[in-house]
Amino acid sequence: MLVTKQAAERVRQILNEMPQKDRNLLRAIFLEEKEKDAVCREFGVDRDYLRVLLHRAKDKFKGLYEKDQMRIARPAIP
Repeated sequence: MLVTKQAAERVRQILNEMPQKDRNLLRAIFLEEKEKDAVCREFGVDRDYLRVLLHRAKDKFKGLYEKDQMRIARPAIP
């Protein structure tokens, strides 16, 4: 349970580092589990462009996550 809470906190921290549009998109799709058509209306885009925006947002999240992983894995330098 502790690992799950820590992982959830890290996800929240990473999302908070992201641009607002990307953060809102990822939250709507993955955390709030909104229908993609509803998200399209909310963002004012069609399904094809939503796919592009989602891909870009996931890439940004992945980059921030990997950067965070490197920070955690790197031993402290005295």
